[in-house]
Amino acid sequence: MITPPAIALVAGRQRIQFPRGGPWRQVKIANESPYDLSLQIAGITDELGAWTANVWDVNGTNFIDVTATALQPIAGSATSVIELTLAGPGETIDGTYPVALVRQANVQSPQTQLGDLVFPVGTSTQTTDPVPAGTHALLLISASGAIFTGASVIGQTSGAFYMPVDNSMVGVALVGRTILCIPISSVLDTRFQVTMTNTSASSATVRVVAVLDSEAVWVQNTSQTPVFTRGITKPYDGTATSNPGAGTAASVTLAANTQGDWEAHTALGAVFAGAQTADRPVLQLLDGASPLMDHLLGIVATIGSWAPFTGIGLAYRGTNNTSMTLKFLSSATGEVQSVALGAHLVGF
Repeated sequence: MITPPAIALVAGRQRIQFPRGGPWRQVKIANESPYDLSLQIAGITDELGAWTANVWDVNGTNFIDVTATALQPIAGSATSVIELTLAGPGETIDGTYPVALVRQANVQSPQTQLGDLVFPVGTSTQTTDPVPAGTHALLLISASGAIFTGASVIGQTSGAFYMPVDNSMVGVALVGRTILCIPISSVLDTRFQVTMTNTSASSATVRVVAVLDSEAVWVQNTSQTPVFTRGITKPYDGTATSNPGAGTAASVTLAANTQGDWEAHTALGAVFAGAQTADRPVLQLLDGASPLMDHLLGIVATIGSWAPFTGIGLAYRGTNNTSMTLKFLSSATGEVQSVALGAHLVGF
C-alpha cells in the first residue's frame, strides 16, 4: 500500500496515472479542496464532494480521470489537491467511507502558537492554553540550554496519557533545543497537563504549538500504511521497563506471541555515571537473537554525566511468534541504566 505525493487540481479534465507497482486493487481519494469532483474510475462515473474522502475498487486500472466543477478562486481556501492511497492484491483500505475531512476552516493557519510554559527548577506541572478545534498534534519545543527529564503529557479532561502512551512507560527527556510531536485529540481534551523535571540551573521555557488538521503529520502505526493522525495513538500491545541497580545492564523482553509480529514504536534508554568511570555502552534492539538496531551512548568519567536515547515513532518489525528485546550490552562499575520498550502486534 502506498501514498504518492499530493496532486494539484487544474481546470478542466485531468488524467492521473497511478504509480508503478500495481496491479492496484483499491484507491482512496481524499479531496483536499473546496470543489466537487467528477470522477471516471474503472469504467464508472462517480462524484466526490469537497473536503471528502472515499474508496473505490479499481481492479487493475492504472489511471483515473478527474474534473473539478466551478474551479475558480474561493476566499479562505489555501489548498486544492487530491491525495491518493493505493492498495494492491491482498490489501484492504480500512475504515468507513465516504468520510468528511473537515479541514477547510483551518487551511490558512496550519499551526497556532499557544502560550509558553515556564518550568521552575525541579518537578512541576504546567497546563497549556486551550487548543483550537481540529488540533491533532502538539509541538513542545524546549529552549536552548534547557535540560528536562521525565516529560509527560496528560489530557486535563479525559486523563488520557498522550506521552508516554500509558503510565507504565517512563517519561521522555529533552536536552537543549528539542522538538517533540505528540498526537492528541482535541475532541477529548482542549487543555493538556505537561509535567517535567527541570534539571537546569534556573527556570526554563517550553514553547507550545498546536498543529491543525490542515497540516498533515504522517506516522506509520500499522503494518501496511501511514495514516493521518487525528486522535490518540493506538495503545501498545506490549510494554516493559527496566531500571536495575548500579553496574547491572538494563534489559527488557516482550515474550513471543502467536498472534502477530512485534513492531517497536518507542524505545527509550538512558545511562548515568554513578562513579568516575567513562563508558560507551551499546543499546540494542533484537528480534529474538537478531539485532534490529544498535545505538552507542557515551558518558565521561564524571559523576552525574549521563546520556539519553529517545526513539519515538519507530517501525522496527520483528518476525511472527518471536520475542523482542531492548537491552544494554554492558554496564561499568557504578553505572546506572534504564530502558523502556513499547510495541504493537501487527500482521494478525
